[in-house]
Amino acid sequence: MLYSFSGTGTGSVNGAGFTETPFSIQLLTENVVYTNGIYFGEAASTALEIAGFGSGTFTKQTRIFLNTFGAVMGLSNSATGGDLMNVQTEFFRGYNMKRNLGPEIVGPAYLTLFRNYSSTLGNFSLTKATDITFTATVVPEPSCGVLAVPAFLTGLRRRRH
Repeated sequence: MLYSFSGTGTGSVNGAGFTETPFSIQLLTENVVYTNGIYFGEAASTALEIAGFGSGTFTKQTRIFLNTFGAVMGLSNSATGGDLMNVQTEFFRGYNMKRNLGPEIVGPAYLTLFRNYSSTLGNFSLTKATDITFTATVVPEPSCGVLAVPAFLTGLRRRRH
């Protein structure tokens, strides 16, 4: 599955600030598991794009989760379990993270530990995120998915210009 969060954000990359700038984060997962009301998908890769800074990948293992009790979708650090970003909306109620969903504007994100998160662009911090659009897309084969992330990023760049 390819999961995408895009929106407008404020933060920094390697100490250089950005304000109300388009960004996107895409996670490619090969497996989603369900435990005690929460779905988890470990990212095989996580791509990041920020207007004016280019694109890169996170160098820390990241996962996507869906807490079915509160209809909260988010990103977390796989090593620590600490939440990076949460979005709560009824749009996620009944979703099992295994089928196409969206695109849908799901609102602002609640950001917790998205500070100095390692990426190939440098340390990434996100302090504000609004107008978050979520999309989930079924990727038929893992080998095709690895190619889908760069193609998806190229499509985003073309739409912005």
